[in-house]
Amino acid sequence: QQDETMIVDISLDYLNDGGNPVDKAILIGNIIEHCHYIKPRAGIVDAIWGIVEQHGTPHIKEIFQSYSEYLSLPEDMERHLTTIVLADFPLWQQRIILFKPSELLLENGPYEWNIYKNLIRAYTNHRKFGNVFRYLQHKVEDCLLVPENGGGFGAFKAVAEMKNKGEYYSKYRKKVCMVFDRDTRDATYFDDKKKHLFEYLVNKDHLHLGEDDINTFNYNGYVWHMLWKNAIENYFPPEKYEAKGVDMTEARASADYDYYKFKDDEHGYKKTMMESISDGMTMAEFESQCRTFVFHNGSYSEFCLLLLKIAKIV
Repeated sequence: QQDETMIVDISLDYLNDGGNPVDKAILIGNIIEHCHYIKPRAGIVDAIWGIVEQHGTPHIKEIFQSYSEYLSLPEDMERHLTTIVLADFPLWQQRIILFKPSELLLENGPYEWNIYKNLIRAYTNHRKFGNVFRYLQHKVEDCLLVPENGGGFGAFKAVAEMKNKGEYYSKYRKKVCMVFDRDTRDATYFDDKKKHLFEYLVNKDHLHLGEDDINTFNYNGYVWHMLWKNAIENYFPPEKYEAKGVDMTEARASADYDYYKFKDDEHGYKKTMMESISDGMTMAEFESQCRTFVFHNGSYSEFCLLLLKIAKIV
């Protein structure tokens, strides 16, 4: 069962269970104000309005007028967002899952976050998934999708365990998407230095991992993505680096540019360049750097796949 958040399933039984209706009006107001959709069920919208009309403060009533679009659920959203059944969680867990920011756990958050922000911005015009990606853009603007710095993949497990003991109290897997580099010479194998991370994420030995473990929307544990190319640097063409004064002679001559290893302070390249390398890029430019994967009866470019994964946790 996937129950990260985004679509909230509220039953009539839950609304009528004898709990304090004022608390319910406040909770529902918060759900709508955080831009979560209410799952359409027979009679549910009328029942919610009834509670809000009778027990809601003027502010909550105002929220309902302003955010009423979240009381009807577009079909494409239902397919790509995650549903949480409210009655399955005690109130304190509902608050974590529904109201705390979702995090993109990156190997180098300070320099790489801007790439993912630019990616989301560029893809808001996507023909098929534009609605979903515009929703992600709202979450970024409202600081409800934020970066977390992992300081390299080796610390991801420790970061997750720290979060689970702290502010996300055992619910971090519902609020994070982990993204990390492949760090290999080609895409035929998985980096054995990451074996402990793979075991943590998919409960499998890295020798038994396949592309199906990456190209999927079905997660029992954490939502994660390993880049197809060697590292995020390899998704930008040589011209982008040359414009920043990097000598790309060696990179251009390499057997496979997708797996060329960029090294900090070599040939004029600096990791800090990642902050601005994607500024102004269009969706077509991002797409030109991507492979397309076919699975789940559909085909998805890698960046499209990644953004749809992020949609699972916001």
